[in-house]
Amino acid sequence: MGWLFGGYTKKDISQMEELEDVDGLLKVIDSEAAGQAWSNDIAKGGILVATVEALGRIGGERAIEKLIWILGGGAWQHRMAAAMALGNLKVTRAAKPLYDALEEEFAIELEPRIEYIRALGKIGNEEAIDLLIRALVIQENDIYARTASIVAGIHAAAEKELNKIPGGKKHIKERKRKIQEEKKRKRQK
Repeated sequence: MGWLFGGYTKKDISQMEELEDVDGLLKVIDSEAAGQAWSNDIAKGGILVATVEALGRIGGERAIEKLIWILGGGAWQHRMAAAMALGNLKVTRAAKPLYDALEEEFAIELEPRIEYIRALGKIGNEEAIDLLIRALVIQENDIYARTASIVAGIHAAAEKELNKIPGGKKHIKERKRKIQEEKKRKRQK
């Protein structure tokens, strides 16, 4: 494989995926992460993104653990690929880490946030539904690069995903009713 000659190639990643070589794929991520290759991965052809996507297609406990770990680091493209994989695998225990990634995302792009929300929608269990409802009230925040347009995108995506889930519209109505009641109570004080 190409790693003997100074780096992995997408062909190497494809071969590992074909062989379901989770150990090899984890080794790629660990070696690249140790070398801090996350930041220039896209410029180098997205080897780490391809590796994350391959782990997501293979699945399995060790792959899932690494995908959840990736939500906490790397470039936003890697976090986004990990979220997509976790959603496709419907990993219920990834719901909270996905929401945490949504709240703590610092990239100025909306795309990773949308992918975290989509993954929660695909998971679709009660915890994911509760977290999508919480996403409806995320506010602007300069530290996490949440501008008004980012927040509007988060709210729209969360509502869209809730609408896809059986009973999700009911949850939205209940949440909006509670918000209205809270506002009314605040005005009466």
